[in-house]
Amino acid sequence: MSYTIEPPKLNIGCGHKTANGFTNVDIAPNIILDAIVDIDHDQLPFKSGSQNAVLASHVLEHVGHLEFVMEEIHRVLKIDGILEVYVPYGRNKAFNHVRFFWKNGPREIGNVRSKPDSELNPWKLILNEISMRSLPFPWHVQRYIHVNPNVGKARELHFILQKITVQEFEFRWK
Repeated sequence: MSYTIEPPKLNIGCGHKTANGFTNVDIAPNIILDAIVDIDHDQLPFKSGSQNAVLASHVLEHVGHLEFVMEEIHRVLKIDGILEVYVPYGRNKAFNHVRFFWKNGPREIGNVRSKPDSELNPWKLILNEISMRSLPFPWHVQRYIHVNPNVGKARELHFILQKITVQEFEFRWK
């Protein structure tokens, strides 16, 4: 997480990449997990407004019911809580990705910019950036080792949303 935030913090869909200082949850059993939860179908086992931050690193592209997951994240976050998301940017060839994210992705999964009559939960967009991930000199790897590392042009969308109240959101439109 790029912010320094005190616990309680939640790391959803963590897989084997658990984060220190977080409650780590995933659908796949793992000896390091704090909870096994199918975030695509089950409510998060936390009280409403109980988390200071939620990290979703490379998980939302696998989720079939994104609206439900975003509703649950919004529910467990405290007001002014942070949701930090990392997803692959654009179309990719991964067989298990059920959705793709573009630069306007944060605006599509939460009410960041629309007028208050939307049924989406209100968020404040803190950060929205696209970055490149690659090995140094991928051409050299292919040329001399004769392996295509398939990492030369991977792009990642990183965004941070802050949970705000409906009143704060509506105030922006007065």
